[in-house]
Amino acid sequence: MRVYDDRFARDQRKHELAVRLLRLEARNHTVQRYTGLREARVRSLWKAYCEGENESPGPRLRGPSPYRVDIILQPAGMKAEAAALVGICQALGIVQKAERSRSSSALDLTIGEHLCDAYELYRETVTSPRISLEQLLCLLAAVRQGEELAVERCRHCEAFILIDPFGLAARACAACAADGSVQAPHTRVAESADASDEAQPAQASDSPLSGIQQTLF
Repeated sequence: MRVYDDRFARDQRKHELAVRLLRLEARNHTVQRYTGLREARVRSLWKAYCEGENESPGPRLRGPSPYRVDIILQPAGMKAEAAALVGICQALGIVQKAERSRSSSALDLTIGEHLCDAYELYRETVTSPRISLEQLLCLLAAVRQGEELAVERCRHCEAFILIDPFGLAARACAACAADGSVQAPHTRVAESADASDEAQPAQASDSPLSGIQQTLF
């Protein structure tokens, strides 16, 4: 009896998660990926629970999911908004759990549920949210890969920021960088090197061979 109850509870979680994802405008293949349901079942859930609702998410999104991080972050102010959303996901452990589960064919239901929690909180907090759930998944994938994006904290106000993991830009949010007190690491290193050179007295060389490379032996 316990085995039957566990299976029933898991199937119920799958269907509830599928409906949540559909209402958040997730594509069919995204719903299948997180729930393990077949496409026909996803379509029937859409018709039964989403289509024709007063707060219907609108026409179904078709085609491949977004995959260009630079296009997503291109609009003004989008990087700060994306950093806040990705920061919520990291605080809920979504990035870490997805890293452990990406070897399996179907992601854990818990990750999908936490993903919906994070995105619903984002939509309730931001007045005019511009990032879709599919775009969030693209950003999270880039953070997991660690080649295009990384999540860090601003060194001044501890806000979440998105950075280039191989870049030399200052680890600061837009608000702290706007006051002009934040300098990029390579700028500080260059200024320190210049100051060190100025502190050392210039030594004049009277040797007639100065400026000529001497023998090593």
